[in-house]
Amino acid sequence: MYDQLRAFAQAFCATHPLVDVDGDYYEAPGITVFTQATHKLAGKGRGRIEINTLAPEAPTSFEWQYEITINQPLEDIFIHLLLRRDGELVETYGKTVLEVDDDRAQEILNILTELTSETA
Repeated sequence: MYDQLRAFAQAFCATHPLVDVDGDYYEAPGITVFTQATHKLAGKGRGRIEINTLAPEAPTSFEWQYEITINQPLEDIFIHLLLRRDGELVETYGKTVLEVDDDRAQEILNILTELTSETA
């Protein structure tokens, strides 16, 4: 499932405007640590999907390659998924880290696919 989610992230970023995020907040000023692509969901207050892609020059302290956030407040959905450099999938909520099995990964991919098929 890692490969499918990575492919989704790559396709998403290829079709959405990218914003470089400077590393100042991460104690790496002047370095782009990741690029950010955002998809606003249709309808007022529906939320967003955001995918961050780690930049090659980012500090090695970043353990992830892709960071996927789904925030859909009206449906009470908030998912924060990391595709780690070591090939693992984890959901993180503050300091809580949850391993993601294939069933949960498929569920997240289905949500992403459904939400991105809607127009903003």
